[in-house]
Order: sequence, then C-alpha cells, then structure tokens
Amino acid sequence: DWTRRLRDVAGTGAGLQAAIVSSAATAPPPIADEVRRLAARLQAGWHATTALRIFADEIDDAVGDQVVAALLLHLRDRGDKLGAVLSSIADAAAKEVGMRKEADAERASARFSIRFMTGFSVLVVAVAAFSGDYMRPYGTGPGQVVMAVLTASFVGLLLWVRAMTRPVRPPRLLNPWRGAP
Repeated sequence: DWTRRLRDVAGTGAGLQAAIVSSAATAPPPIADEVRRLAARLQAGWHATTALRIFADEIDDAVGDQVVAALLLHLRDRGDKLGAVLSSIADAAAKEVGMRKEADAERASARFSIRFMTGFSVLVVAVAAFSGDYMRPYGTGPGQVVMAVLTASFVGLLLWVRAMTRPVRPPRLLNPWRGAP
C-alpha cells in the first residue's frame, strides 16, 4: 500500500524525498513508524541514500529491499520510470503477501493440530499417572530411564514440528547497512 501511495505522490511531480515525506502521514500501520522515521531523517537533512538504507534495515524484509533498491536506483539516475517500477513492485508484493497469508493459514492449521495432539497426549499421560497399575513399571530405575527417553523424544519431536511450521525467511536483497548515519 505504501509503495502505491509513494508512486501516486511521486507521479504528481513531487521529488522523491518530498513524496516520501508526504506519504509518511498515510503509511500503513505495520510500517508507519519506520516510514515516519525515514521522513524525519530526510527532513533533518540526512543523505537520502543513507536514510533509505537504514529504512531498509528497519523494515528488514526482502520486499522492502526491492522498494528501497528501486528508490536508490532512482536517486542515482533520476529516470522517469519510477512510477512503473513501483507499480510492478507493489503488484508483486501484493501477490507475495497473499501467498504468505495463505501459507500462514495452513501453518496455523498445522499448529492447531499439533496443540490438540499435545494436549491429548498430556491428558492421557496424566490419567495414566493416576492409574497405579499402568505407571508401576516406570517406578523402577530402568523404568525411569525409559520414561526420560520417551519424554525427551516427545519434546524433541514437538520442537522439530515447531521448526517445520515456521516460515522460511526469504533472503534480503540489500546487505545490512554498515555506514555511519
């Protein structure tokens, strides 16, 4: 959304820095603070390249890097295709966000299933713990070892499943900024 707004403001003939400052007032909530800080840096006289690179690090996302890379290239060559580039990035970002939401929904379903199975397993073990006959073998030394191995295996499997349901973070396009502000 912010990329489209920036494109629209820049398309009115405003310079890039003025467009960024103007777009800060209507930036979407997930990145509003970062955009406001970018605008404040530009208004304070920071070099635009430095301000944009720090902004990319604050956003810390591959799609944000694409937008910042386009803006950095525009600062360098002042071409007239910024609007078209920002439109294509915005369209691609919208598609990627849709795919991320779909993947998150699938992961949420998997996480719910795992939580349910974990809760059910803990409930079964708790009920079994109150059954003296069932837990009697685990009261011996070797039984304690078996119980520890089973518990460690269960926890290990839960951690493994959790790692599998976490999204893979795409690599960033821009390297982290190491320059001085």
